[in-house]
Formats: sequence, structure tokens, C-alpha cells
Amino acid sequence: MEAAEAVAAIEGNLERFLFNFCRLPETRVYHSPEVTQLVAEVPVGMFNLVLRSRLPAEGLAAAVAEVTSRFAALSVPACWWITPSSRPEHLAHHLLGSGWSGASGWRGMAMELTATSPSPSPPERVRVSVVREPEALRQWVRVFQRGFGASGQVGELLLRAWEGAELPFTLLLAHQDAAPVATALLQKSGSAFLTGHGSVAPSIRTHAPGLFHESTRSGGSHPPARSRAPVSSRPSGATDRHLASTEPPWLPQETGEVAGIYCVTTLPEARRRGIGRHITAAALETARAQGCTRAIVQSTEMGRGLYRRLGFGEYCRIRMLERG
Repeated sequence: MEAAEAVAAIEGNLERFLFNFCRLPETRVYHSPEVTQLVAEVPVGMFNLVLRSRLPAEGLAAAVAEVTSRFAALSVPACWWITPSSRPEHLAHHLLGSGWSGASGWRGMAMELTATSPSPSPPERVRVSVVREPEALRQWVRVFQRGFGASGQVGELLLRAWEGAELPFTLLLAHQDAAPVATALLQKSGSAFLTGHGSVAPSIRTHAPGLFHESTRSGGSHPPARSRAPVSSRPSGATDRHLASTEPPWLPQETGEVAGIYCVTTLPEARRRGIGRHITAAALETARAQGCTRAIVQSTEMGRGLYRRLGFGEYCRIRMLERG
């Protein structure tokens, strides 16, 4: 895979994942060719974020202040994601001097899925399944919450957003014997998400003056996306919280060419048994079965060796800064 293609796939898929995973029913989305920002009135940073930045160097301070003010007005913590295409190049340095702090980092990795990668031997009594039922969804959220050390509020917010909704990603859950022990998430996308910036649909209200061309609640009446099976026991149409049907009009149609693997975690008491590697390999096989030709991950330093053994190569760095 060419480096430029890999980076485009990594960035594009990450942006789609962040838009889908971190968007609550009450989230307000602000978008322009320069910035995409999600603001929710909840005191959890992962749900208040800047997922895309293409800011001009001239007037940078004013642009950053405008973005930051949307979080500050609600007194909520927030995250600002920095990827190879974030502009200007010194954006992270400027943010660190403007009230943002920290610099969590990941390695952007990618691989072709055309050839079968080495499949690890499954750990004893471990099975991986796709989440389709409400109870499995609740188990997934509980394992995710404990595995990542997230607060109970995170789990409550995810369940409130997801229960009864058509999810725009695939959740995988590993059980050892009868106990849920590990999670993974598969996000499909095309290789170029938000890289071509078409004009905002005429029917969408615009803001002027200011940085943003558009603002809308995530539960607005956007044209429906392709149908996905809901994780719900309720009849179709019983809820208006279909996350998959609220993608804003600037998103290109999803081609499913790229598979992003996210949220891979194992409960502390079940670690060092090969379960994390096994559920990752299962996610890759699921992606192949769904027609994906490439896969991407964002790896910590600790997970880098595991992903290399599965066939991933390293192409870029991803950073996240925090405020509040």
C-alpha cells in the first residue's frame, strides 16, 4: 500500500469512527471546510471533540478561540484530534499554548486484506460473536467500560445513545466460557472521508459570520443512509434514534472499502491469554467477509508488536489534546 493511500485511509476511517461513536442524540455538529466539531452538553471529554482541522495559519488564534468557546460556553471537557492532514502544521504547538494540554499518541497502521494474514490459534473456550441482541450490547458496553477504565457515566451515555438505534458500525464481543471478556468495533468507510468538501446542502441553515457553515442536532431530519440492522428487540420504526440515518449531507457515500478496528480491550483478569489478539483477528475476518480490502488501526506503543504480527505496517502518528 502506498504511504499516501494508507494515511488517507487511516484519517478518513478515524474521522468516520469518531463522528459515529462519539455522537449522542443531543450532540450539536458544527462543520465547515476548516473544522468539524461535535459538542454535547455532557461532562465527558470523549463526546466533545474536534475531529478535523484544516485551519489557515493567518488568523489561527481567532479560529482556535472560536472553536474552544463552544466547549467553554457549556463548561465541558473536550478533545482535539491531530492527524497528518491537520493544518497548520504547528496547530498542536499553538493549542498547547492556548489552554489545551496533554498529548496522547497513537501509531496509525494499515494493511491490505487481499491476502489472508496469519491467524492465531484461538485461546481455549473463547468464542467471538457479532453483537445483535440488547443484552449482548449491554455486555459489550460493560466490558468496554471496565477494559478502558472509563467512568460509569460513559457506559450510561453509550447505552442511552445505542439502545434501539441502528448502529453504523459492527460490535464484536468475546466470551470465555459464558463470561464476556473482550470487545472490538469494526467501522467501515471509503478511503477518502471528508477529504473532498462539497458545498453544504441548500436546505441546511448556515451561520454567518463565523468559522462554521452549518450547525445541526444529530437527531435532525437528514436523508436516510443505507439501512443497518438495529440492535433492538423493538419493531422497525419504533424509535427515532437511528444514528445511521443522521449522517450529515457532507459525508460521501460509504463504500465499505476500509475496515477500521477500534475499542479492542480485554478485562484485566482475562489478559495475557491471547484473547485480544484473537478478537482482533476475528474482526479482520469479519471485515474480509464484508468485502473490505484494507484495514487500519491506531495502536498504542504496547499494542504495536501485536498489530505488526497480524500484518499491519506503520504509516503515521495520531495525537489527541485535551481541555478541561
